[in-house]
Amino acid sequence: LFWQATQMPKARYTVFCHLVDGQGRLVAQFDGEPVGGTAPTTGWQANATVIDRRPGELPPDLAAGTYTLRVGLYPWPDLTRLAVQNTALPVVDNAVAVTAVEVAR
Repeated sequence: LFWQATQMPKARYTVFCHLVDGQGRLVAQFDGEPVGGTAPTTGWQANATVIDRRPGELPPDLAAGTYTLRVGLYPWPDLTRLAVQNTALPVVDNAVAVTAVEVAR
């Protein structure tokens, strides 16, 4: 993921990456602070790009098919997702649908 704040964030946020099936059901999730906790949002500078590689494992019994990866931010422990603004990508429940993921078996 590539993050860019328009101004320095005032709070520490957690990144969520949710993999959902065609009915929008959560099948896997990878939540955590940016860059494995080494780049908290309170240290982000305005207009600087933060590259955030998100490792994650899929459930071993996950069926073959097409899934959607949804991404967003929330403060811990509140869990209220930040509002998404100014994106050309689809948004569902303040999560940006960044890409389709094809699982083959």
